[in-house]
Amino acid sequence: MKTRLSVVAPDLEGLLCGASAAARAEIAAAVSQLALHLCGVPLPSHVALTSTEEAYATELDEEYFSLSEKGDAASHQVFCAARAVSSAAFARSGQCEDAVYEAIIATGDPESVRQKIVSRLGAKVI
Repeated sequence: MKTRLSVVAPDLEGLLCGASAAARAEIAAAVSQLALHLCGVPLPSHVALTSTEEAYATELDEEYFSLSEKGDAASHQVFCAARAVSSAAFARSGQCEDAVYEAIIATGDPESVRQKIVSRLGAKVI
């Protein structure tokens, strides 16, 4: 099945396709945590405790659009934060490929995400 992930990392989509449901859930959680960490985004407790990552990502997206329209340089950091939080929301909802895609877009570091996935699968880097 082709997903958004196939656009940025088709090899990872292939690896995930063959992973068990448990491995996919673990990978999604791990890459979303990596994205949050690399982007320096602490989830506010009200978000982390109440499963409202999706709503928080929407708030960050709105902030990003507002800053971007003003030409504010901080817009890029807010964009990355929104993508990292979106990765966490996808991970919580069991959408592994989308969590991985958002983590790659958030971090701009597909190699770190790839390494996290490969280490979880116990496979060699492709």
